[in-house]
Amino acid sequence: MPDSFFNPFDGLAAQQGQQQAAQQQQVFYSSPIQQAMSELFSHGSFVYKPTPLTPEQEVQRARRNEAFYRMARLEREREVEQEKIEEAEEGVVLNTFLIGCDPEFVALDGANHVINVGHTLQHIGEIGWDHSGNVIEVRPKPAKGAFALVRRMQKLLKDPRLEGLGCAKLRAGAYVPPYLLGGHIHIGGVCSRDQEHLNRITAMDAVTRLLEHLDILPTKECIERRKKGADAGYGKFGAVRYKADGHFEYRTMASWLHDPRVAYICLTAAKLAAVAPIETRTALEKATSFAALQTWAENYKKDDNVKRMLRLFEKGHRSLVKDPDVDFRGRWETLGL
Repeated sequence: MPDSFFNPFDGLAAQQGQQQAAQQQQVFYSSPIQQAMSELFSHGSFVYKPTPLTPEQEVQRARRNEAFYRMARLEREREVEQEKIEEAEEGVVLNTFLIGCDPEFVALDGANHVINVGHTLQHIGEIGWDHSGNVIEVRPKPAKGAFALVRRMQKLLKDPRLEGLGCAKLRAGAYVPPYLLGGHIHIGGVCSRDQEHLNRITAMDAVTRLLEHLDILPTKECIERRKKGADAGYGKFGAVRYKADGHFEYRTMASWLHDPRVAYICLTAAKLAAVAPIETRTALEKATSFAALQTWAENYKKDDNVKRMLRLFEKGHRSLVKDPDVDFRGRWETLGL
């Protein structure tokens, strides 16, 4: 499946070309390349002049362009090498499709007021804003499994753009008044809208209900989020958006970004529900216990994502119940997987 199948940044098909170009531009200008180029140009006279360049200036410009493209190429090579390492660490996975995500969170000041980042961050890109700049999203490159996604989110959460916000807290969970936060999950290449697909949605709902019941997704906040978003259908069970490129976005889950272990469990469980929807519905639709979640996952331990999840389960149910009302940056320093 081509890497380009997934567009996590929403929009109509007619806008996708413009969006992708803008995304690439944002990724570039927020990368170490931009910093290197700023350093390079700060020692020269790289200023637009309406008069023609002299031969010496033409040579200087050619050298600068060569340095620019060399650094861009090296940066891309490093990214490709890192992606290969992440894919190798992922191990064996049962799914053939890619998964992606765009979990939401807010930046709070010392008085617990939401900071608007509309003039600080870009709207699109791997780190961007939504809800008129009041909500932030991280949008890692999609992968075959949850381990690579969580690793990529860890890297994004350490990005200087977030550190530069000067906030007291980065807060996820389900509900930070008045904002309803989602942990949206994208499933690629299986959006047929037939009965099998409908089974996937209800299977993912079964996973979400159980995770909420167990307080792995914060129960009280999830109830409040669904209540506050009822008129718009936000957070309701079965909430899905279909994308022009053939993938779908599951939007029922609250934001699980408050803890990397919770993030990993939510992503892995949602993936398994899409892989085996009928079996998941049968096992979890009426389940209410942590033991039921463990027993269901045991059936898929050929998947290395699941093996990691089962190791988390061995630490006990209460070890996975995390208070969302914290600055989650500290938790993401170490993944614990």
